[in-house]
Amino acid sequence: MLRYIPGTDDRGRLQALRVEFLVEVTEPAHFRWTLATWGALIFVALFLMALLATVFVGKLPFYIPLVSILLSSILFTEYQHDKKAAQASRWRTAENRLHLLSLLGGWPGALVAQQGLRHKSRKTAFLVPFWITVILNIAALGIFSNVFSALQSPARVSGYEHFRSSH
Repeated sequence: MLRYIPGTDDRGRLQALRVEFLVEVTEPAHFRWTLATWGALIFVALFLMALLATVFVGKLPFYIPLVSILLSSILFTEYQHDKKAAQASRWRTAENRLHLLSLLGGWPGALVAQQGLRHKSRKTAFLVPFWITVILNIAALGIFSNVFSALQSPARVSGYEHFRSSH
């Protein structure tokens, strides 16, 4: 936003005088490599390795880690967009949207964004529902893996069983 005083130049044309920016122009959101960021990255890497191992032993379909990575990328971008909007006093991303994407599997990207961008990382009213979505997502993956493995036909061999039988 600008504030100015209308005036005229020496030829009588309209011009803006004493123009001021009302909103401080800020730098875009920068990713910071802190101890908390590294902790989040390690936690996410361990989660993804566990997810891949679960796929490898045949308890989850192969597309689950892909969906998690896709949603994580989308959610990281949403956090980055929201941080920039907050800095520029623009329209923000609804917290319910962030929580929904987290619940659906994008929480690894959200966790890395929270720590690396230092955004939505302190407000308890946001963090409690966020961690609930993480727990619910992991619980849903556990239930889904049990149902998925129970529904598989005995003829279908997991990646691990295939690996063992070939050696």
